[in-house]
Amino acid sequence: MTRIPVSVLTALAIITACSSTYAQSGISGQIRDITGPPVAGAKVQVVSKAGANAAETTSGTAGDFTLQVLPGTYTLTIIHPSFLEYRNSVTAPANLNAIELQVRPQHSSVTVAENGGYLATSTATATKTATPLLDVPQAITVVTREQIADQLMMSIADVVRYVPGVSVHQGENNRDQLVIRGNSTSADFFVNGVRDDVQYYRDLYNLESVEVLKGPNALIFGRGGAGGVVNRVTKQAGGQVGELDLQLGSWRNKRVAGDYGQTLGKRAAYRFNAIYEDSDSFRQFVGLNRYGISPTFTFAPGPRTRLTFAYENFHDHRVADRGITSFQNRPAQVDISTFYGNPAQASTRALVNMGSFRLDQQAGRVNITNRFQAAAYDRGYVNFVPGVANSSATQVSVSAYDNATARANVFNQTDVSLNVTTGRIRHTLLTGTELGRQFTDNLRNTGYFGSATAVLVPFANPLTGPTAFRPSATDANNHLVTALAATYVQDQIQLTSWLQVVAGGRFDHFDLRYRNNRNNDNLRRVDNVVSPRLGIVLKPRAQLSLYGSYSVSFLPSSGDQFSSLTNIT
Repeated sequence: MTRIPVSVLTALAIITACSSTYAQSGISGQIRDITGPPVAGAKVQVVSKAGANAAETTSGTAGDFTLQVLPGTYTLTIIHPSFLEYRNSVTAPANLNAIELQVRPQHSSVTVAENGGYLATSTATATKTATPLLDVPQAITVVTREQIADQLMMSIADVVRYVPGVSVHQGENNRDQLVIRGNSTSADFFVNGVRDDVQYYRDLYNLESVEVLKGPNALIFGRGGAGGVVNRVTKQAGGQVGELDLQLGSWRNKRVAGDYGQTLGKRAAYRFNAIYEDSDSFRQFVGLNRYGISPTFTFAPGPRTRLTFAYENFHDHRVADRGITSFQNRPAQVDISTFYGNPAQASTRALVNMGSFRLDQQAGRVNITNRFQAAAYDRGYVNFVPGVANSSATQVSVSAYDNATARANVFNQTDVSLNVTTGRIRHTLLTGTELGRQFTDNLRNTGYFGSATAVLVPFANPLTGPTAFRPSATDANNHLVTALAATYVQDQIQLTSWLQVVAGGRFDHFDLRYRNNRNNDNLRRVDNVVSPRLGIVLKPRAQLSLYGSYSVSFLPSSGDQFSSLTNIT
């Protein structure tokens, strides 16, 4: 495990302490007539879904309002005698820039209100500001907590089965790996907008929702694949919550998950999520054991300041299983449960410790956001790989290797946003910085069966004895230090009620230092990358938007997992 130098942690702690932070204190927004003018004097109410928290105010002359509430999911209601009642679900913190009210028909006497349920109407991830999905020039799918619970989803693979343009890659049966718009990725994963790029299986026990943003995303997320990213939004403290889920199923499936939260007076709240699962499989010798805890704490020392602390400790242990071999270009005609290799050695593990701090500060019309996240990962696996069968289907080749990755990530993001009006044009301005440092150790060894790197075993019973693992000449043994610094600007321009523009750019300084412990090579690669973004949103109707977008993505020379770097000169 790589140790983070004390000087690095001290510097980052100073950066965090000096940065006022995380945008949107409570719920704020602007109300307008669907034709454009602001609506003053509207009654604005929010009530938490648990019924424990509520707030009320009246919109100002510019149609603006602000409600101070703890993070959580609320029902927002807006009432004005000249307009139809508006009701929707909203997750705090939120800054709702374009709430449009429909004029009340004089002959109407019935108001229909609909709860969103599986429907998510806004995101704070795609633009780093709370923005209605209809106003984002990008394809986004949000899978909500209600849908996750109703369909008993337990993995990222379960989630993306309901996401157009995304399919599940096998990932050697030891990690989350997706194909997003034809681009395979195992690193474009984020938690609350911060990178979570190590290869492992993620659980959903502590999530509020999963957001899949398709297409290049470098302005917001920095380096990554061109297909898109997956962002997990975790549950936050706020209100009273009490839930216990028990699950029993085939193949000795046993799973229990708990979610408990309380307010502590008017200024603080805590929440605790936990998971334990122990299950076998229809595959012989295969099983998994995983458990995790995720406490969060929120404190609001003042009406415009909020501090959020979160931590997760997660373990995932399972038998590494590469499935069955093929014969004559199709799956072999063997029992579907047939295991290849040595099940006593085949394993995969992931240990994740992740802590984060967030501070939300509202200074007049300016919202300042800071996120700090530190994570340590210990991840490894031993793979036995079924190979080629002989022509008579009596023997099959089996090879093996082990792979270990230890990584420590430290990231700090600071965002400053401001809503301004120039004439009849409204702007949501954003500027921000991201600093990060990643320490990675990779080690790979080849499996030896005596002196050979493969062994022939019976076709119908392809088990092997104990295997020795030692380095081959090309196996990875390296240490990498990755430093990044980025700054970005963005303007969300509302020209009219039916025409909006999103424009901005990002500059990334990416410094990769690589040491090959096998041959003592010390290599370095520095990239300075500019990532523009331009999007146009056309709304011919209030609930319909058409968009066009241009944006880019980039990857460092060592790939998305920093696996290797080669001197080609």
